[in-house]
Amino acid sequence: MGTNPSAPYGTDIISRHSYGLAAIADSAPLDSEVPTCSDWTLAALVWHLTKVQRFWTHILSHRPAGPEDYQAPSPPDDENSLADGLRNSCDGLVEVLNGADPSDPAWSWAAEQTVGFSIRRQSHEALIHHCDGLISAGLATPEASPALGADGVDEVVSVMLCEVPQWARFDPTSGVIQLAATDVDQSWTLAFGRVTGVAPDTGQAFDLDGFALSDAAGSENPESADAVVSADAFQLDLWLWGRPATGIMTKGDTELVHRFRSILNEVTSG
Repeated sequence: MGTNPSAPYGTDIISRHSYGLAAIADSAPLDSEVPTCSDWTLAALVWHLTKVQRFWTHILSHRPAGPEDYQAPSPPDDENSLADGLRNSCDGLVEVLNGADPSDPAWSWAAEQTVGFSIRRQSHEALIHHCDGLISAGLATPEASPALGADGVDEVVSVMLCEVPQWARFDPTSGVIQLAATDVDQSWTLAFGRVTGVAPDTGQAFDLDGFALSDAAGSENPESADAVVSADAFQLDLWLWGRPATGIMTKGDTELVHRFRSILNEVTSG
């Protein structure tokens, strides 16, 4: 039961980084600005992660039902209780996750509808927001294994950027960019394109910039790219999330990199 032991993420990652953010809130001013999260204070950051974890605890406790009956909590009157509230929310989430099999059906907003999706997503959610808290406090970002960093890159690419709903279609336009994690010798090659379709539940029409992994986009040579962004895996993960990163190297079409970055910002903001 619980986390897949072969995965680089898991409930230990959720706990480590949630408790890490709570520890920052114990000592740093809660009205400190969070430069990586526009208009947020440290208090808002801690409450955000608390709300997210409470939401997913509810979802997983009521699996496979969706969020229709969920009642969002209100922030506490006393901001000094935020750190303990985050620790409590983390403990509740971890308890539910440890009592479930990753393959169990569970609602999510993505194509994957399993408990495992939430274990992965909440690991990276806690990691990135712990980084935000450290940046707010003027401290160094935490250590993360190359495997966890590479999985973070893969999640952004495969879930945030390249997952096209069944009711939509992807049409490649022009431009191919490669992301390369140099310390794990792993890369992702993405083709630019347009995602179009009409959402069946709302009737809303979409026509958006999008990406597909190059082989899925029909590229005859997925290793060929107009631009390449490379770094150690965790630094590349931070860069994708718009957080300060070191050792980022770019080559090729710089305008294509800027275009990629602008589209990415819309996906990974907050």
